[in-house]
Amino acid sequence: LIAQHYGDILSHYGRDLGLRVGRKHLGWYMQEAGVNGPARSEVLTSTNSDNVLVLLKHIFTSHAPTCNMVAA
Repeated sequence: LIAQHYGDILSHYGRDLGLRVGRKHLGWYMQEAGVNGPARSEVLTSTNSDNVLVLLKHIFTSHAPTCNMVAA
């Protein structure tokens, strides 16, 4: 769900604006899931959308037992 939403944001706004708009939403997802520290910082500062998707999958797979969100 999170990865799809992020992809939709990038498609709608384009790469540059989409990265900035996406950060806001990704920050909210990670806040709700209790994701803090270096992983959160890396997602929210990355300028490579493919890297962000890999990080999201890793973060939300490892946090799956404690949250209701799943990255595709």
